[in-house]
Amino acid sequence: MFQLPLYDLPSLGLNRRSRSFSVVTKYYEAELARLHGGPDLANLPKPLKEDPDDKNSKPAPREYVIKRKWYRQLAAAFNIDNRKWNILPIIEAYPTIQKPSAMFIKTPLELEQHVLAAYQIAYGYYVLAKKHSYSQFPFRFCGSAARNITLALLERGYVNATCVIDDLSDHAYTVLPFVLDWNNHQKGTILVDGTSDQLWFRWKKTVSSPPRNLVTVNFGLKWKYETDYEGGANLFPSRYLDVEAIKQSTDNLYYGDYKRDLITFLKESFSNPVRLNLS
Repeated sequence: MFQLPLYDLPSLGLNRRSRSFSVVTKYYEAELARLHGGPDLANLPKPLKEDPDDKNSKPAPREYVIKRKWYRQLAAAFNIDNRKWNILPIIEAYPTIQKPSAMFIKTPLELEQHVLAAYQIAYGYYVLAKKHSYSQFPFRFCGSAARNITLALLERGYVNATCVIDDLSDHAYTVLPFVLDWNNHQKGTILVDGTSDQLWFRWKKTVSSPPRNLVTVNFGLKWKYETDYEGGANLFPSRYLDVEAIKQSTDNLYYGDYKRDLITFLKESFSNPVRLNLS
Protein backbone atom coordinates (compact mmCIF):
# COMPACT_ATOMS: atom_id res chain seq x y z
CA MET A 1 0.00 0.00 0.00
CA PHE A 2 2.73 2.44 0.95
CA GLN A 3 6.09 3.33 -0.49
CA LEU A 4 9.23 4.30 1.41
CA PRO A 5 9.79 5.91 3.80
CA LEU A 6 6.88 3.83 5.15
CA TYR A 7 7.64 0.14 5.51
CA ASP A 8 5.28 -2.79 5.03
CA LEU A 9 5.63 -4.15 8.55
CA PRO A 10 4.57 -7.60 9.83
CA SER A 11 0.82 -8.06 10.04
CA LEU A 12 -1.26 -7.26 13.10
CA GLY A 13 -3.48 -10.22 12.21
CA LEU A 14 -6.74 -8.27 12.21
CA ASN A 15 -10.05 -9.80 11.17
CA ARG A 16 -13.62 -8.54 10.81
CA ARG A 17 -14.35 -8.70 14.52
CA SER A 18 -14.43 -5.14 15.78
CA ARG A 19 -12.65 -5.09 19.10
CA SER A 20 -10.64 -2.27 20.58
CA PHE A 21 -6.94 -3.09 20.92
CA SER A 22 -3.47 -1.69 21.52
CA VAL A 23 -0.52 -2.23 19.20
CA VAL A 24 2.52 -3.95 20.71
CA THR A 25 4.73 -1.01 19.81
CA LYS A 26 7.80 -2.50 21.46
CA TYR A 27 7.86 -5.21 18.78
CA TYR A 28 7.43 -2.78 15.88
CA GLU A 29 10.00 -0.39 17.34
CA ALA A 30 12.57 -3.19 17.25
CA GLU A 31 11.49 -4.16 13.74
CA LEU A 32 11.95 -0.62 12.42
CA ALA A 33 15.38 -0.37 14.06
CA ARG A 34 16.32 -3.65 12.36
CA LEU A 35 15.10 -2.49 8.95
CA HIS A 36 16.90 0.84 8.81
CA GLY A 37 19.60 0.51 11.44
CA GLY A 38 18.11 3.07 13.79
CA PRO A 39 18.85 3.68 17.46
CA ASP A 40 17.80 1.24 20.16
CA LEU A 41 15.33 3.48 21.97
CA ALA A 42 14.84 0.91 24.73
CA ASN A 43 18.49 1.09 25.79
CA LEU A 44 19.46 4.72 25.42
CA PRO A 45 21.16 6.21 28.49
CA LYS A 46 18.51 7.93 30.58
CA PRO A 47 18.67 11.43 32.05
CA LEU A 48 19.60 11.71 35.70
CA LYS A 49 16.26 13.35 36.43
CA GLU A 50 12.92 13.11 34.67
CA ASP A 51 12.53 16.85 34.89
CA PRO A 52 13.17 19.22 31.97
CA ASP A 53 14.04 22.01 34.42
CA ASP A 54 16.88 20.03 35.97
CA LYS A 55 20.20 21.33 34.67
CA ASN A 56 22.00 18.16 35.82
CA SER A 57 20.33 15.95 33.22
CA LYS A 58 22.73 14.04 31.02
CA PRO A 59 23.35 15.33 27.50
CA ALA A 60 22.72 13.11 24.50
CA PRO A 61 25.48 10.52 24.06
CA ARG A 62 27.87 11.19 21.18
CA GLU A 63 26.92 7.97 19.43
CA TYR A 64 23.28 9.07 19.26
CA VAL A 65 23.58 10.46 15.75
CA ILE A 66 21.01 10.15 13.00
CA LYS A 67 22.71 9.84 9.62
CA ARG A 68 19.70 8.94 7.52
CA LYS A 69 17.04 11.27 6.11
CA TRP A 70 14.38 8.63 6.75
CA TYR A 71 13.19 10.23 9.99
CA ARG A 72 12.80 13.62 8.39
CA GLN A 73 10.78 12.07 5.59
CA LEU A 74 8.46 10.46 8.12
CA ALA A 75 8.10 13.51 10.34
CA ALA A 76 8.49 16.27 7.78
CA ALA A 77 6.69 18.77 10.02
CA PHE A 78 9.20 18.30 12.83
CA ASN A 79 9.70 21.50 14.84
CA ILE A 80 7.87 23.83 12.44
CA ASP A 81 4.31 23.56 13.66
CA ASN A 82 4.11 26.76 15.70
CA ARG A 83 4.56 29.06 12.72
CA LYS A 84 1.58 28.99 10.41
CA TRP A 85 3.50 30.19 7.37
CA ASN A 86 5.72 27.13 7.65
CA ILE A 87 2.79 24.75 7.27
CA LEU A 88 0.93 26.56 4.49
CA PRO A 89 1.98 23.94 1.88
CA ILE A 90 0.31 21.30 4.06
CA ILE A 91 -3.00 23.03 4.76
CA GLU A 92 -3.29 24.53 1.27
CA ALA A 93 -3.58 20.97 -0.04
CA TYR A 94 -7.05 21.00 1.56
CA PRO A 95 -8.72 24.09 0.04
CA THR A 96 -12.35 22.94 0.18
CA ILE A 97 -12.75 21.32 3.60
CA GLN A 98 -16.25 22.22 4.80
CA LYS A 99 -16.95 19.65 7.49
CA PRO A 100 -15.06 17.06 9.52
CA SER A 101 -14.57 13.64 7.97
CA ALA A 102 -13.62 10.08 8.84
CA MET A 103 -11.65 7.75 6.60
CA PHE A 104 -13.75 4.99 5.06
CA ILE A 105 -11.98 1.65 5.46
CA LYS A 106 -12.97 -1.30 3.28
CA THR A 107 -10.99 -4.22 4.74
CA PRO A 108 -9.26 -5.28 7.97
CA LEU A 109 -5.96 -5.22 6.06
CA GLU A 110 -6.54 -1.60 5.16
CA LEU A 111 -7.23 -0.71 8.80
CA GLU A 112 -4.03 -2.48 9.74
CA GLN A 113 -2.03 -0.50 7.19
CA HIS A 114 -3.36 2.81 8.49
CA VAL A 115 -2.54 1.83 12.07
CA LEU A 116 1.03 0.89 11.21
CA ALA A 117 1.53 3.99 9.06
CA ALA A 118 0.46 6.21 11.95
CA TYR A 119 2.82 4.34 14.26
CA GLN A 120 5.79 4.80 11.92
CA ILE A 121 5.20 8.54 11.69
CA ALA A 122 5.05 8.81 15.50
CA TYR A 123 8.22 6.72 15.73
CA GLY A 124 10.06 9.00 13.30
CA TYR A 125 9.04 12.05 15.29
CA TYR A 126 10.13 10.41 18.55
CA VAL A 127 13.62 9.68 17.24
CA LEU A 128 14.08 13.24 16.01
CA ALA A 129 12.73 14.74 19.23
CA LYS A 130 14.90 12.47 21.35
CA LYS A 131 17.96 13.55 19.41
CA HIS A 132 17.25 17.27 19.59
CA SER A 133 15.83 17.43 23.12
CA TYR A 134 17.47 14.40 24.65
CA SER A 135 17.43 15.27 28.34
CA GLN A 136 13.82 16.48 28.27
CA PHE A 137 11.79 14.53 25.74
CA PRO A 138 9.12 13.16 26.10
CA PHE A 139 8.37 14.96 29.38
CA ARG A 140 6.11 17.98 28.84
CA PHE A 141 6.33 17.66 25.05
CA CYS A 142 2.85 16.25 24.45
CA GLY A 143 1.46 19.35 22.71
CA SER A 144 4.28 19.83 20.21
CA ALA A 145 4.45 16.07 19.55
CA ALA A 146 0.71 15.80 18.92
CA ARG A 147 0.69 18.79 16.57
CA ASN A 148 3.76 17.57 14.67
CA ILE A 149 2.34 14.06 14.24
CA THR A 150 -1.01 15.49 13.13
CA LEU A 151 0.68 17.72 10.55
CA ALA A 152 2.82 14.85 9.25
CA LEU A 153 -0.33 12.74 8.79
CA LEU A 154 -2.12 15.61 7.06
CA GLU A 155 0.85 15.97 4.72
CA ARG A 156 0.43 12.33 3.70
CA GLY A 157 -3.26 12.77 2.91
CA TYR A 158 -4.91 11.93 6.21
CA VAL A 159 -7.50 14.71 6.13
CA ASN A 160 -9.07 13.22 9.26
CA ALA A 161 -5.91 13.62 11.38
CA THR A 162 -6.83 15.66 14.44
CA CYS A 163 -4.85 16.91 17.42
CA VAL A 164 -6.82 16.64 20.67
CA ILE A 165 -6.23 17.75 24.25
CA ASP A 166 -7.69 16.84 27.61
CA ASP A 167 -7.81 20.20 29.38
CA LEU A 168 -8.39 18.73 32.82
CA SER A 169 -5.22 16.62 32.73
CA ASP A 170 -3.33 18.83 30.26
CA HIS A 171 -2.34 16.06 27.86
CA ALA A 172 -2.47 16.08 24.04
CA TYR A 173 -2.31 13.39 21.36
CA THR A 174 -3.58 12.61 17.85
CA VAL A 175 -6.70 10.78 16.68
CA LEU A 176 -7.88 9.52 13.28
CA PRO A 177 -11.66 8.92 13.07
CA PHE A 178 -12.75 6.08 10.75
CA VAL A 179 -15.82 4.20 9.51
CA LEU A 180 -15.66 0.52 8.55
CA ASP A 181 -17.27 -1.01 5.47
CA TRP A 182 -18.44 -3.96 7.57
CA ASN A 183 -20.15 -4.65 10.91
CA ASN A 184 -22.93 -2.16 10.14
CA HIS A 185 -20.41 0.55 9.28
CA GLN A 186 -18.95 0.55 12.77
CA LYS A 187 -17.20 3.72 13.79
CA GLY A 188 -14.05 4.32 15.77
CA THR A 189 -10.74 6.14 16.12
CA ILE A 190 -7.05 5.38 15.88
CA LEU A 191 -5.30 7.00 18.84
CA VAL A 192 -1.62 7.94 18.47
CA ASP A 193 0.32 9.31 21.44
CA GLY A 194 3.89 10.35 20.69
CA THR A 195 4.74 10.96 24.36
CA SER A 196 2.83 8.09 25.98
CA ASP A 197 5.88 6.78 27.84
CA GLN A 198 5.80 9.77 30.20
CA LEU A 199 2.37 8.71 31.51
CA TRP A 200 3.41 5.61 33.43
CA PHE A 201 5.61 5.95 36.51
CA ARG A 202 8.29 3.39 37.29
CA TRP A 203 7.69 3.42 41.02
CA LYS A 204 4.04 2.39 40.57
CA LYS A 205 4.97 -0.54 38.33
CA THR A 206 1.54 -0.53 36.68
CA VAL A 207 3.26 -1.74 33.52
CA SER A 208 6.67 -3.34 33.24
CA SER A 209 7.72 -1.12 30.34
CA PRO A 210 5.81 2.10 29.54
CA PRO A 211 4.81 2.00 25.85
CA ARG A 212 6.52 4.46 23.56
CA ASN A 213 4.35 5.89 20.78
CA LEU A 214 1.21 4.18 22.01
CA VAL A 215 -1.28 3.34 19.24
CA THR A 216 -4.74 2.03 20.04
CA VAL A 217 -7.85 1.34 17.99
CA ASN A 218 -11.05 2.26 19.80
CA PHE A 219 -14.61 1.56 18.66
CA GLY A 220 -17.54 3.80 19.52
CA LEU A 221 -17.97 7.51 20.11
CA LYS A 222 -15.93 7.61 23.33
CA TRP A 223 -12.88 5.77 24.59
CA LYS A 224 -10.96 5.29 27.81
CA TYR A 225 -7.31 6.29 28.03
CA GLU A 226 -6.14 5.60 31.57
CA THR A 227 -2.52 5.58 32.75
CA ASP A 228 -0.67 6.46 35.97
CA TYR A 229 -0.91 10.13 35.03
CA GLU A 230 -3.24 12.34 37.07
CA GLY A 231 -4.14 9.48 39.38
CA GLY A 232 -5.35 7.24 36.59
CA ALA A 233 -7.75 9.82 35.14
CA ASN A 234 -9.35 9.12 31.78
CA LEU A 235 -7.51 11.30 29.23
CA PHE A 236 -10.52 11.55 26.93
CA PRO A 237 -10.11 14.93 25.20
CA SER A 238 -12.16 18.08 25.57
CA ARG A 239 -10.89 20.09 22.58
CA TYR A 240 -9.57 19.43 19.09
CA LEU A 241 -7.51 20.95 16.30
CA ASP A 242 -8.43 19.60 12.86
CA VAL A 243 -7.38 20.85 9.43
CA GLU A 244 -10.20 23.42 9.32
CA ALA A 245 -9.25 24.77 12.75
CA ILE A 246 -5.63 25.02 11.61
CA LYS A 247 -6.70 26.98 8.53
CA GLN A 248 -8.68 29.37 10.72
CA SER A 249 -5.93 29.69 13.34
CA THR A 250 -3.79 32.67 14.18
CA ASP A 251 -0.11 32.88 13.26
CA ASN A 252 0.93 30.34 15.89
CA LEU A 253 -0.77 27.04 16.65
CA TYR A 254 -1.41 27.21 20.35
CA TYR A 255 -4.15 25.94 22.61
CA GLY A 256 -6.33 28.97 21.94
CA ASP A 257 -6.93 27.66 18.43
CA TYR A 258 -8.36 24.35 19.63
CA LYS A 259 -12.13 24.02 19.22
CA ARG A 260 -14.52 22.76 21.84
CA ASP A 261 -17.45 20.32 21.60
CA LEU A 262 -15.43 17.27 20.63
CA ILE A 263 -18.44 14.94 20.68
CA THR A 264 -20.21 16.99 18.00
CA PHE A 265 -16.98 16.99 15.97
CA LEU A 266 -16.74 13.18 16.15
CA LYS A 267 -20.40 12.72 15.23
CA GLU A 268 -19.95 14.98 12.20
CA SER A 269 -16.78 13.12 11.22
CA PHE A 270 -18.50 9.73 11.39
CA SER A 271 -21.40 11.06 9.29
CA ASN A 272 -18.97 12.07 6.53
CA PRO A 273 -16.82 9.04 5.62
CA VAL A 274 -14.40 9.62 2.73
CA ARG A 275 -11.83 7.58 0.84
CA LEU A 276 -8.38 9.04 1.33
CA ASN A 277 -5.87 9.93 -1.38
CA LEU A 278 -2.63 8.99 0.34
CA SER A 279 0.97 9.62 -0.62
